Amino acid sequence: MGLSLRAFKRRYTFVDEDGWRQISFTGESCIFLDPATNLCQVHPARPIQCRTFPFWREFMVDGEWSEEVRSLCEGIGRGPLYSIEEAEDRMFEMDQSDQD
Repeated sequence: MGLSLRAFKRRYTFVDEDGWRQISFTGESCIFLDPATNLCQVHPARPIQCRTFPFWREFMVDGEWSEEVRSLCEGIGRGPLYSIEEAEDRMFEMDQSDQD
């Protein structure tokens, strides 16, 4: 997008009440979602928040997906299966994302 990481964060993200950096939304849609096609306009370079979803620790309850994430992610139970190691790698990547 021709922006430094700092400029990108300032323009397209915010820090929520829990201190997590989030992608900005317009209404109920991500600012990178094309409303005509319902596809991500930046998919090859999508942010960590998107790349790691739904592999966020707060969405796991006793090793199972929470009801909250089941309602948000239509791929649960229908998408590809990931090994525990792959899931842990994605969770670690998300954990580290705000350390930058």
